[in-house]
Amino acid sequence: MDLSVNKFFNFKLNFNFKRRALLLTLRYFIILILIIFTARDLHAARTARIEIPGIIYIQDVTGAFRLGEIAHIEADANTRAVLDNLILAAKPEVINNKSKVKAQRYILTRENILNAVKSSGLEGTRIELKAPAKILVERPMYEGNETESEPDFYNVNNVNLNNLVKSLAAWDGDVEVSSNMPVPPGVLVDPASIVPGTAAATLKFRDYKNRGRVRSISVRMTWRQNVLVAARTIPRDKPIRPQDLMRRSMKITRPGVYAVNESEVVNNISRKPIKQGEPIELALLSGPNNIKKGTRVKIIARLGSIIATSEGVLAEDGQPGDLVNVKVASSQNRRKFNIIKAYIINESTVEAAVN
Repeated sequence: MDLSVNKFFNFKLNFNFKRRALLLTLRYFIILILIIFTARDLHAARTARIEIPGIIYIQDVTGAFRLGEIAHIEADANTRAVLDNLILAAKPEVINNKSKVKAQRYILTRENILNAVKSSGLEGTRIELKAPAKILVERPMYEGNETESEPDFYNVNNVNLNNLVKSLAAWDGDVEVSSNMPVPPGVLVDPASIVPGTAAATLKFRDYKNRGRVRSISVRMTWRQNVLVAARTIPRDKPIRPQDLMRRSMKITRPGVYAVNESEVVNNISRKPIKQGEPIELALLSGPNNIKKGTRVKIIARLGSIIATSEGVLAEDGQPGDLVNVKVASSQNRRKFNIIKAYIINESTVEAAVN
């Protein structure tokens, strides 16, 4: 009988202990869930998202304007009210121009915006700013046009639209943009970027003064760039020299196909002949061969219409196109050598440099 009573009490104690442990675990679990959701709510409440396109349109580019006029802001009501009323101003920047006439444009930098936000007194707020390093500030060319034209493409000769596309593509060449309608009022919200060489795209603008209405226009783009072309026919496997090159503006469908800088081409060789006027394709070029000191070579000397040949030995390492020293056996004493200057043509031929 005593044994049964002990078993009963032991069972009851174990049951109570397990129940308390379960209740304690559930309590900690609920507290953890509350902490997680509270942290998420605090984080969401303290995050402000600001989105600004690469080009903004302000009636007075020399004056001050509010952040709310140029940006799309996502934040709680109090934070948004502060950010909407932040005062900004664009600064003039001189444009590099080949002509003697100086030109300037107005720029708002990402750094200026961040500094303004920091000085606004928004402590403990996480700012997510989506904007390029430099934002072009221009006057709007079209205002309040609510009538769409027929979708028949025509060239609007809109320099603002050209600059907008160049900014989206980070393109250093030229682009000609034709549109099916005038640029609508508002700021660009899509796309965030354009790949150079793209033939067509749809640009979406949001007018925040008109309940955030989104207007779209279709554009066609022609990309051009100054590339290197052959000034004369360049034979296969012959080192390319600066005098073999000239520049020409060409239509580009894929960037990075043709050489733009001389450093990409000079002293390299092409795996096939390049005709005069043809662009230099980077895929056809290969690095020059390094020819070692002591290599026996054929020496070609030209004087007008007279061509003479001889033999010699390289006195130093070099690559095709390099001017190097070459040892030539003396005609009077074969054990002595004269040193001449010659351009390396290939691994077995050099051409004497004639003053």
